[in-house]
Amino acid sequence: MIVIHSDRTGFTNFDNVFTVSVAGRFIHARLSDGNKEILAVYKTEDRAEEVFSEMLGELFPPQEDIDKSFSDKILPFIASSPDLYDDFDESVRVLSVLPQWYYMPEE
Repeated sequence: MIVIHSDRTGFTNFDNVFTVSVAGRFIHARLSDGNKEILAVYKTEDRAEEVFSEMLGELFPPQEDIDKSFSDKILPFIASSPDLYDDFDESVRVLSVLPQWYYMPEE
């Protein structure tokens, strides 16, 4: 997944992210190579915490949302192609609801 920075001048590939955290008005990512990258800067600490919470909700949806998306999107596709069922991987259930892009709110 790609996260577009709040200032729209850069992006971070989350395949390379080790942690994401809030520090004051900043939301930053620690990359797998140890470097730190700023994803967003907000006017207040409260806004940074609010955006961080929203981000977590988008990136880690509740299990029931994963199950519903899987039933609505993936199962009909698999049912239409029985050969796919033999090759079905459970990770498809989770990947079916994760966004490919996430835009950090600008403000």
